[in-house]
Amino acid sequence: MSGEPSFLAELQRRNVLRAGVLYIGAVWALAQGIAQLAPVFGAPDWVTKWFVIAAAIGFPFWLTFSWVYEWTPQGLKRESDIAADASLVSATGRKMDCAIIVVLVKMGLPYAPKNLALP
Repeated sequence: MSGEPSFLAELQRRNVLRAGVLYIGAVWALAQGIAQLAPVFGAPDWVTKWFVIAAAIGFPFWLTFSWVYEWTPQGLKRESDIAADASLVSATGRKMDCAIIVVLVKMGLPYAPKNLALP
């Protein structure tokens, strides 16, 4: 067995899986917003459909972008230009986890019971 990490381990290390989940959640939330607001502004019904199609086309590009680049305090940098000991992948991953949780909560709010009583 070689010392090379598996492909799935490398996807996790570079936060590609988290970026994909965040993209899907954000696209879903935006599509829901467009579907709700399009009639208010008189937009045709096909606007939401084309948004989802454009987002589906953009998904592989988003995954490629998240594979190649890493967020740093100095902005986006190519992953290959960052020393292994200077990588902030875990900190970036925690920030992405928080963003995913926010998106998931916002996705679930419309389905929450209206008579939910908080203590």
